[in-house]
Amino acid sequence: MGAASLDHVQLRGGLLAMMLGQLLMACTTESRSASDVREIAARTSCSTCTIELERAGVLAIDSSLPRLDASGRSCLLARASSGEILFGGAIAGDGIEVYDAEGHWLRRIGRRGAGPGEFGPMVRLLLTPEDSILVIDDTNIRVQVLSPSGQYVRSWNAPARYQSVALTQRRTLMFYRPPQRLSDPTFLELDMNGTELAAFGRPAGRLDVEAGFVSGSSDGGAWYGRYWEFTIQRHPPECCESGSRFKLELDWFPPNEPYPEHPFRAAQPPAALYDVREDSSGYLWTFTAAPDPAWKAGTAPDMTPEWYRRTFDTIVLVLDVERSTVLATKRFDHRFSLTCAGDLLYRIDESASGEPRLEMYRLRLSDQLGTQGQGTSAGTLPHRTP
Repeated sequence: MGAASLDHVQLRGGLLAMMLGQLLMACTTESRSASDVREIAARTSCSTCTIELERAGVLAIDSSLPRLDASGRSCLLARASSGEILFGGAIAGDGIEVYDAEGHWLRRIGRRGAGPGEFGPMVRLLLTPEDSILVIDDTNIRVQVLSPSGQYVRSWNAPARYQSVALTQRRTLMFYRPPQRLSDPTFLELDMNGTELAAFGRPAGRLDVEAGFVSGSSDGGAWYGRYWEFTIQRHPPECCESGSRFKLELDWFPPNEPYPEHPFRAAQPPAALYDVREDSSGYLWTFTAAPDPAWKAGTAPDMTPEWYRRTFDTIVLVLDVERSTVLATKRFDHRFSLTCAGDLLYRIDESASGEPRLEMYRLRLSDQLGTQGQGTSAGTLPHRTP
């Protein structure tokens, strides 16, 4: 073997050793954090606490633009400090639609395309505290920053294939991205110019069904987790004395349940923890898509509002992670989606005449006797990450 060939073998061996070392370090970190899980008691600890759903408004949707599968997509909606509602994404048409606080259409921002101030048909929206608009464009795989009035400012490449995104208080973007290999990190943190700041997490099961979520936390970091287990983590892990990894054992949520070969059509879909939000009192609200008790096999997944209603319920839990307890829980006969930051939930529905509309709601934690301390009786999801 010649010197050049020997150098090539040594180089490959060195790279392989480095890759194995990084993988071993990642696995060791995952194993060490797994032993530091705090169990949250599944029994509800506040007998006087209830979750209330309040209607926040309705947006009429142009019936010529019906992409009703938007019922299951988060971050299509954002609310400015003025009360204006921005609506984009899978059924928004050729731009971002702007409505006043009462739901009346005002104007359109941008248009369909790939240039500055142009968007693909599937976008997600986030607003900064100053009402600058972040448009995460799934089609063009980029992030555009717009001024509060909708003027183009700058853009950068977004992670491909991402599934969930959140804006942190540190002005960074956190992404969950389904991996393609076992060595791929599943969570990415980028600054506001698209520079990668952190990459962490590893897939926990089958790559073809790997799914997860990320949400901002009050300490400037993020909450994150995976659909198929009721385990919620904080990033960075050294953030908090109360711990960074919390787990619930629930009868109706078997962890890592085998994914059916033919979900929806022949087999009931498994429950999926699809989002969390931290409120102004420090409580954590979890959102799980659970199979509707009346679900029946044989229905094709056409993704219409009626299909979502027949297939999924939303189960909401409010957790006091500091005390490791559940304050309240409630099941709704709808599949709700959430704004990326704020207090609005929404779902796509149809009027009696068949016209599509977007219904907006807020959730409120009410304690009839005030036994959970100051702020609980007015505990609602925050307006937007400050």
